[in-house]
Amino acid sequence: MPVFNESSGIKEFLLEIYAEFESHDVYFFLIDDFSTDSTQDEIQELSRFLPISYRRNERNLGHGPSTIRALQFALSSGCEFILAVDGDGQFHGTDLRLLAELCIGNKSDIGLGIRVRSNEKVYRKMTSWVTRTIVSMKTKSKTSDANTPLRFYARASLQALLADLKSDNPIPNLYISVRQHELDLKIATLKVEFRPRRGEDSQSTSWGKSILSFPTKRFLKFCFKSMQYWIKN
Repeated sequence: MPVFNESSGIKEFLLEIYAEFESHDVYFFLIDDFSTDSTQDEIQELSRFLPISYRRNERNLGHGPSTIRALQFALSSGCEFILAVDGDGQFHGTDLRLLAELCIGNKSDIGLGIRVRSNEKVYRKMTSWVTRTIVSMKTKSKTSDANTPLRFYARASLQALLADLKSDNPIPNLYISVRQHELDLKIATLKVEFRPRRGEDSQSTSWGKSILSFPTKRFLKFCFKSMQYWIKN
């Protein structure tokens, strides 16, 4: 789990996940992308009674590199299965458990939480359409949610998916969406509700606060940088 400035919502999210997985042997691996709020304090307090391993980036690297670090962190532990999700708590703990149990029961290599969205801003819908389109064109197959952050991995499959992934990749989930088809992995999908971000502010901490229905400059800059990366790599 990559986290960034999630101090007001991270406790609720982790406790909900832990409660859902009480019958499983579960461990949390968190990468803090140099948060500037009290996220670190909240996690350290939680680690007193939850099985948490926590690392903090030495500087802000961005969501993509932090996601890769979190996946590698989990792999280094020897876990048999890895469930990846962002720290903003936009999924229900029940859906995380259902996806994991579906994949384990079906012996899937990878599982995808396909987001069912409501009241999403137009520019977000456009961004989702673009990501689906470019991945579908690359894989020559239909892609329902190319950039979902809710993903299940069997250990060997994740190792194969990360083998050629550069550590500075700003959009690793898109590359993984392509690579999983190239490797012909067995994929399971589950439709899940994409709920508002947890905490005091429902707007993303990564992209800043948007005005009305317009994207922030930070978000636009990220999209431009990501498209450049996609074209070059």
